[in-house]
Amino acid sequence: MKRIAIIGNSDLAHAYSDKYAENKYTWFTRPNYDVTKKQDCDNIVSNLGHQDVVLITCGIVDSDIWNSILTNTIGPIYLTVKLSSLECQPHVIVVGSLGAEWRSWPGINLERLIYNNSKHMLSNFVKDFYHSQLNNCKLTVLEPGRFQSTMSDFTGAEIDNIVHMINYAIEASEDFTVLNVQGAWHKRG
Repeated sequence: MKRIAIIGNSDLAHAYSDKYAENKYTWFTRPNYDVTKKQDCDNIVSNLGHQDVVLITCGIVDSDIWNSILTNTIGPIYLTVKLSSLECQPHVIVVGSLGAEWRSWPGINLERLIYNNSKHMLSNFVKDFYHSQLNNCKLTVLEPGRFQSTMSDFTGAEIDNIVHMINYAIEASEDFTVLNVQGAWHKRG
């Protein structure tokens, strides 16, 4: 059994906790914990307790650009840095998006362009933070492609495929940072 803190109320987080119900979960979700608010992020870190894994699943496609960037990028980056400084450091898994690699195309709408670029910044920060060795915890950024969830109108890959990727990241003994839909990862060094 693992102790897993989940930040965000995503379909993916619920699918993971349902499939691996034997773990002990602590949830940090809106309205009590809003990653767009610095004080709420500080409260998450303060109230975390001892966790083996912290799974950050926040993400929105929204017409409010400010809210999108705070939710998709600023909050998760701030949390990642704060979590890495804890004495009892959990494995931090940040759910990004394969959209970080395919940010734009002709005809893309502004909401998707903002989402993809905000996830690009998040993924790049986590990779760079990991390689900088400014942190002491295991960091993983997961970049799934479109999967069946509310955000995608339940189109794309089966959500269980992404759940399996999360579990692989948690159980793997390798020291890796990026796991994308193709299953590739980058090792430190």
